Amino acid sequence: MRALSYINIGNLTIQAEWFSVLLAFVTSALLYKIIVRNKICDWYWNSFFVYFLIWKLTYILFNVNTFFSNPLSILFFNGGTKGHIIGICAVIIYISVIGKRGNRQFYNESFTLVSLFLLIYQTIMSYFGTQTAHLVIQSLFLMGFFISLQLQVRTNQLYSNQFFLLVLLLQILISSIFKQATSVESFTFISLAACLLILSYKGGLTEMKKNIVTIAVLVIAVAIILVNLSKPKITVRENDHSRLTNKETQITTSSVDQGVPAPDFELTLLDGETVKLSDYKGKTVILNFWATWCPPCKAEMPHMQNFYKKNINRDVTILAVNLTNQDKGEKVIENFVKDYRLTFPIPLDENGEVGQMYQAITIPTSYIINKDGVITKKVVGPMDEETMTKLVNDAQ
Repeated sequence: MRALSYINIGNLTIQAEWFSVLLAFVTSALLYKIIVRNKICDWYWNSFFVYFLIWKLTYILFNVNTFFSNPLSILFFNGGTKGHIIGICAVIIYISVIGKRGNRQFYNESFTLVSLFLLIYQTIMSYFGTQTAHLVIQSLFLMGFFISLQLQVRTNQLYSNQFFLLVLLLQILISSIFKQATSVESFTFISLAACLLILSYKGGLTEMKKNIVTIAVLVIAVAIILVNLSKPKITVRENDHSRLTNKETQITTSSVDQGVPAPDFELTLLDGETVKLSDYKGKTVILNFWATWCPPCKAEMPHMQNFYKKNINRDVTILAVNLTNQDKGEKVIENFVKDYRLTFPIPLDENGEVGQMYQAITIPTSYIINKDGVITKKVVGPMDEETMTKLVNDAQ
């Protein structure tokens, strides 16, 4: 079963990974201050600022035309996976520069904070997952780390690079058991850890006997390889989308939401033709609710058009329902469609009944509907092309 990739907080939809990153980043800093009783140096906050700035600005790099036609779109979008990788590389360069001037305290602090962040992030993500065993084991590992960290603080021992390596490998082993080990997430943590380890070894920091560390590393590395080799190939099971855990349902579902058949409707298009949602059964549908005056809707439209053009030959379509009863008239809608060069179907909800039925209170609101007519995901807020692709692939 797939893990929950998006969560709803009130009327806002947030990707689970980014929510977990923010929560883990703040929680790690607070716990470090409580347990270690030291003030965190500026490099920690500066690293996050460098990453966030580049992650956002790379949106311009990968969406030049969209940005210059609507500069405010950068408020709603980012550089996606490619921007994330560039941001992590920038953080590694920044840490490398700081690390060359760093002392023993810097390495001790960086090892501790990165370990805290990694373990807390993985624990939060395991909560959003579908495997209880993963959450239990991850939580126990996190508690064990807290205990070991407190013992080191009480005995005035420094958090060594070897201990950091062991924690990292154990975390990779746990992740390998319950999910795919080779991912952007793994690349992120391994890259940051490798940077810190290389810098510390160059600085001559060795706290444990090399033979003990070597044996432990080899044993865990072999275990990671064996776990990944023994994993069966993952195949997409038919109707897997409809098998939901209570946790997923509690977080993301409402009366018209994930796991239920999408209510049918019939509306008129701008050209006067009528369209029914049921006409598209057998296709994956992005059902979107929007209005011309809505800034995030304006930011989202170029991404929807690009996605529609790239997938026009697949069993995928977009129905962008305009909330006409809340908009400025058909002429304004026609001009909007012409200005943004939209070619996907745009039904007009002239009396607001469909928008009300689908609870389109905050716009844009989108529903991903699979080929069987079942809603697989509700998203409140603008989506970029990468997000649409991911959600549609999950629904198929």
